[in-house]
Amino acid sequence: MMIDEKQLAEKMDKMYADLETMDQSLMMENLKAMGCTWSYEQIVDELTKNWNDLKVSDKIFETCTIDDTCSIYPRDFIDEAIYLILSKFHHFKFEHYGLISKRLDDLCEAELDDCEKIAQLESCFQRFFKMCKCFDLDNFDRITYEVNDGIDLHSIIVDYLDECMEQGRMNDPRYYQKIIDFVLRFNKQFSYVNDFLAYALEVELATAYVALKNPKGEKMLLAAIDKRNDKTEAILYYGLAYLDEYPQKTLKIFERYKALLNKESDSYEIIMEIINDMKQEQA
Repeated sequence: MMIDEKQLAEKMDKMYADLETMDQSLMMENLKAMGCTWSYEQIVDELTKNWNDLKVSDKIFETCTIDDTCSIYPRDFIDEAIYLILSKFHHFKFEHYGLISKRLDDLCEAELDDCEKIAQLESCFQRFFKMCKCFDLDNFDRITYEVNDGIDLHSIIVDYLDECMEQGRMNDPRYYQKIIDFVLRFNKQFSYVNDFLAYALEVELATAYVALKNPKGEKMLLAAIDKRNDKTEAILYYGLAYLDEYPQKTLKIFERYKALLNKESDSYEIIMEIINDMKQEQA
């Protein structure tokens, strides 16, 4: 018998309210009531072997006949029970992706001081790297594809690095080192990552090196002009790396590589706008 949307909403509300105070014994009783035949120890064992907690939930659905018709909670209780074990009932040697992902999502919505948000994101990423190391995960794209929980980890990483860059420019150059440390650790962990993110991280790393007067930065930016298909984009990032502190060098870079600029590139118009704005300021 199918329940209507109102009944489902009532079940969901009751479930979330009850989860606040639910103990392990009552959790297992409710799992059993909707057809889960796994023991608590079996669930913990599967979670110990899997970094992706959603995989464990899926396995329960695959191996058990789950029916919430007569249950006081909806089928979603399976996922919530797994989360309860992770967050409350059992301590694992690593933090599962589900907990990390939820924390990242919460932080993106939280109204925090920029420095505090950076610190908390940094803590999440440290736990993420530890999880990846425990399971020898070296394909970043496969992680995000396998989970597919709606969290755009790619964008969160880039936003984190951009915020570190902003803090480095405004307040504390030590934030540049945070960028360097993150990207080097990321590159050490992952052998496979999509080209778009790989280049974004490369640009962040090179720009941080430039800000700290480390010659590695300029070498990386020059190398990108040679190897990137969109040389106009590479030239743009080369110039932007010096724009705040050495704007005249930015102009010289754009002038030096003028012959390589492609008007069809999305970066071309940005370069032209920077040149025109700077010339107007000098006039």
